[in-house]
Amino acid sequence: MKKYIPTWQALESIGNNKLVKSSYIWIIIIPIVAKLLENIPENLEVPFYKNIIITLTLPFSWQLLYFSALSFAISTAIFYIFCPPLISKFPDIQEYKKRGLEKEQLITFFSTWLRKNDSTYDAKGKNISKESFINLFYKKYCDELEENALKEFKDNNEPAEKRIQKLNIKDTEFNNAFWFLRNVMVNDSKKLRIIITILYFMGFSMLLKLLIDNICAVININ
Repeated sequence: MKKYIPTWQALESIGNNKLVKSSYIWIIIIPIVAKLLENIPENLEVPFYKNIIITLTLPFSWQLLYFSALSFAISTAIFYIFCPPLISKFPDIQEYKKRGLEKEQLITFFSTWLRKNDSTYDAKGKNISKESFINLFYKKYCDELEENALKEFKDNNEPAEKRIQKLNIKDTEFNNAFWFLRNVMVNDSKKLRIIITILYFMGFSMLLKLLIDNICAVININ
């Protein structure tokens, strides 16, 4: 079941769609336009050509379009509030370095993320405890700690997000550490990802219905 839930990275791709990104504009425009058209007659005769009538009734529902835009806007807002910054702000290591960020900031991102999570899923969707994840990160990507520092690092009485700040990522493993953390964070917050997915699905479903209704109106199949 987990593999069918879009990752944060997949949701980001959907949110970057121009149609979805314009949803905030439509939330403002639709009520204004609907109000302006409220008092306009459905049919208007062209001056001096009484046999010619212009129909102003639109073949789609304003309400449906509005709620579709609202679904997109809410889902996008949830995404940017809860998506790990390492995903929402940095599409790759080049962008990360371009903003002048180094290994120390990567540890800070890691520490902040740990504070919000008791456990997580690896890149393959397998559940892994916070403690196991920290130890794995240390062994693969960090300089070996001295005896006293290692003892403090393994002291479970101190919060994990503070212990992780004692680590120093190897220069040669900086890129790998970035991708390792990012690939794990994409599976973070499963419930929120499900909610966002449902909202996106609702938004696109309403747009699809509008499209079908418009096609039917054009070819007179209702």
